[in-house]
Amino acid sequence: MNRHSTPHTRHKHDAARREAASGRRIFVAIIAVFVVLALLLLAALSIL
Repeated sequence: MNRHSTPHTRHKHDAARREAASGRRIFVAIIAVFVVLALLLLAALSIL
C-alpha cells in the first residue's frame, strides 16, 4: 500500500494549507487596516 495517498494524510495536508491561507489572509487584512489608518492620518494633517 502507498502510505502517501491515504485520505487521512491528504486531509491533514489540506487542513494545514487552509490554516496557512487563513493566517496569510489575516496578515494582509492587518496590513490593509494600517494602510487605511495612515491614509486617513495624512488626509487629516493635510486638511489641518
